[in-house]
Amino acid sequence: MGEDSHDSGWMRLDHLRVSLDALLAGKGEVSRDGKFIANSTADKRLEHSSMVATRAGWIALSGGVLAKAATIATRYSCVRHQGRSPLDPIREARLIDHDAQALRLLRGIASAYVLKLAGQWLLLDAALDRQPEWLIGALKAIACTLSADLIEDLRRCCGGNGYLLNSGIAKISLDNLWRVTAEGDVQVLLSYAG
Repeated sequence: MGEDSHDSGWMRLDHLRVSLDALLAGKGEVSRDGKFIANSTADKRLEHSSMVATRAGWIALSGGVLAKAATIATRYSCVRHQGRSPLDPIREARLIDHDAQALRLLRGIASAYVLKLAGQWLLLDAALDRQPEWLIGALKAIACTLSADLIEDLRRCCGGNGYLLNSGIAKISLDNLWRVTAEGDVQVLLSYAG
C-alpha cells in the first residue's frame, strides 16, 4: 500500500559506531562522554514552517488525486449503460444519466476543486508562516480523510471495473490511502481544532 516511490521501510543496525565528527548535528551534539547538548542556535521556526508546508502540500495533493479519480469515474459513467432511461424507456441509460450517480460524481469533482484550491492557498500562506499549526493539522486530517473516502466512492461508481488495476482508479485509491495517517493520527490532528 502506498505510492511505488514512497518507501516506508526501516533498518536495524547492531554494533554500529558513528564517530562524533560524522554526526549530523543540526539540533544538537553529543559530547565525548555521551551527553546530548541541544543546539541553542537552531531555528525552531524552520522546523515548524517545514511541517506546515508539508501538510498544506498534502491538502492540495489530496485534491489532485481526487480530481484524477473523479475524471476516471466520470468518463466511465458517460460510456457505461445500465438500467432503463427515464427519457427513453426503450434504450438503456448511461450511468451518468442516473441522478444518484451524477450526484456522487459531482460531490467528488466539487471536493477536488475545494481541496486543491485550499491547499494551494495554504501553500502560499505557509511561506509567510501565518497559519497556526492547529488549523493546518486539522485541515490536513479532513482533506486526506475526505479524499480517501470520496475516491473509494468514485471507485465504486465504476462497478466491477473499479476493482481492476488497469482502470487506474484502484491504484489511485491504494496510493492515496496511506496519507490519512501519515504526518500524524487523524483523531489527534482533528483534536487540534478543539
